Amino acid sequence: MLRVACCVLRVSIAALLFHCAFSAVDVPAQRVEGSNFKVVDLFDPPYERQIKSMIEGARWRHQDSQTVVNDAKVQTFRTNGAVELIIEAPEAFYDDTHKAVNSAGPVQFRTADGRFFLSGVGFLWLQTNSILYISNRVQTIVFPELTEIGSLVASTNSPAQTNKGVTVFSDRFQYIKDSGIGIYTGNVRAVGTNVDFKGKSDVMEVLVPVGEHQLQTITMTDKVTLDYENVEATGQKAVYTAATGLAKITGSPTWHDENQRQGRGDELVIDRTNKTFRANGQAWVKMPAQSMGTNGFLSSTTNSAAGTNQFVEVFSDYYEFRTNSTANSVLFGDHVCMVDSTNGITNGTLTAATMLVTLLSTNELQSMVAQKNVVIENDENQFTGEKAVYTATNGILELTGNPAWRAGQRKGNGDLILADLKRQEMEVRTNAWMRVPSSQLGPSTAMTQTSSATQRKPPVITQSSPSGSKGQKSLIEWPQMEPDTATLLKGAEQKRQFNNIAARTNSSSAPNTRPSTNEFADIYSETYTVTTNTARFEGGVRIIHPRLNWVCQTMNVDSPNPNTKDVTMTAEQAVEFNLKAGTDENQLQDVHGTCNHAVYNYAVTSSGTNDTMTLTGNPILETTNGIIKNKILILDYANNKLITPGKYKIYGTNATTTPIPTNVFRMPTGGKKK
Repeated sequence: MLRVACCVLRVSIAALLFHCAFSAVDVPAQRVEGSNFKVVDLFDPPYERQIKSMIEGARWRHQDSQTVVNDAKVQTFRTNGAVELIIEAPEAFYDDTHKAVNSAGPVQFRTADGRFFLSGVGFLWLQTNSILYISNRVQTIVFPELTEIGSLVASTNSPAQTNKGVTVFSDRFQYIKDSGIGIYTGNVRAVGTNVDFKGKSDVMEVLVPVGEHQLQTITMTDKVTLDYENVEATGQKAVYTAATGLAKITGSPTWHDENQRQGRGDELVIDRTNKTFRANGQAWVKMPAQSMGTNGFLSSTTNSAAGTNQFVEVFSDYYEFRTNSTANSVLFGDHVCMVDSTNGITNGTLTAATMLVTLLSTNELQSMVAQKNVVIENDENQFTGEKAVYTATNGILELTGNPAWRAGQRKGNGDLILADLKRQEMEVRTNAWMRVPSSQLGPSTAMTQTSSATQRKPPVITQSSPSGSKGQKSLIEWPQMEPDTATLLKGAEQKRQFNNIAARTNSSSAPNTRPSTNEFADIYSETYTVTTNTARFEGGVRIIHPRLNWVCQTMNVDSPNPNTKDVTMTAEQAVEFNLKAGTDENQLQDVHGTCNHAVYNYAVTSSGTNDTMTLTGNPILETTNGIIKNKILILDYANNKLITPGKYKIYGTNATTTPIPTNVFRMPTGGKKK
């Protein structure tokens, strides 16, 4: 309705100007001059004695219906006699027939209290309808007091030019007194220091503060652009509300800044009071990866190359940039998904319910906090938890709330995960658990025995424990035995006791997972630390492996070559292990051992396989048929041999004194030491 009225108004203006020009040319009249020009228009009843508007001038000259007024001044009044609006021009034409004032020269328009001031070139004032039209170079100043509810300034006859407020520039301006609405059209620009934004559009609408009117809204439409600090936002419509200080942009709004960041949403909101910039609905933001520090926890060293072609994109229901503190921040909310990519290829992702990113004054990442259903992935690696905190200064990623990790076929969990992404080191604390392919801790089954080892050999009857000279090594081959019923029961009892110990050790740390199959090994401890090629387990360590089970206080695992299955395992403090020597459990050929220090080494070289365990610190080996003690015991799994440097002792399992039973161990041929 308003736009239709504006179109009619333009037609009326054109007709009026044409009529004035035609009258001046075709109907010349005698020239009359005078001073103190004054024309008054009164209100309709019941205020017929009150002045509605008044046109004044210092001098005038009249020709037919046209009157040239010098120092023209137009005022409008309220029914109580108070002045509302003032229009002033150095020279204007008054048309008595149409009750209109117009001029091609400069004009000023202001409210009586001086809070709204407008200037331009070329105007038309229709006295009957109180409509003002300015045709060129419009500039408006809305003072700060108008944008603060309840704050008024004293009336003045001229604007206080030292004040700063919203300044509006446009080609044209229309004002309708009855509605109090002013409409700017053509190259509209609004600059406001008090509202912290600059804007431009094709059309802008304001409520001119006349009388009790307060500036309520500024509405921009058609190709809107707003500048907020270093952000330029565009859309089809923007509404600034003075009461809240919010500027809302709709109509497919987008934004970008000087730091190569850009974004969009269904609605963009600028909050000048709280200094925030927010996107609501289908929100998206894109920024250089360096500013988010994502080379650490989203990009791996193999798939990421830092550069201008690496970006981070964040999809969410909303996000909010906050600049109200020394450290800027961005809050992403509801269904957050962050994607790191290089040349369009995804390096890694992060998903969570919410994410708070804190930025330094240089717009570089300071910290990141993601919460609820957090999942961080790149390549075959994954972190999960209820909360993830990343600190850029030290490169530490901290996960809590049932945190877990996965790297290829390896995985684990605990109460707290600390990942040092700069040093590529991970620490898992309290109730820690890890599952790895069993081949990474040695072969899954016992080495295949030679035919000579599996054949029944005639026993060597020994009346006392053999001993060796200092510095020499004794070799004992492990035969495939068939123990009697008493020995079977004794061996079964040993296995049961070991399993009870293993079950009691760190039982509270066991995860709700299915038992390990022949393809995997489970490791339990209070804490463990993992680097690229090493792992250290501490506190109630328990390893369940298809071939070799462990119980100890600390365990170090070294895998120097990631392309092979070579491994060195060092167990310390109250070490206990159980080696499954064969696949037929009924033969009970397992070896049970205890010591304070054990080193297991497995390596495959061109010359053969090294599969040994060295025991020190009061080592003891037990089988179903015998017990062996020595200062050093070396188990050669590859060759099914036991090496005992120096003196050693062998006991039978059903007797604690010598001589030992027969059919227990077979010494090398002739019983000679090698």
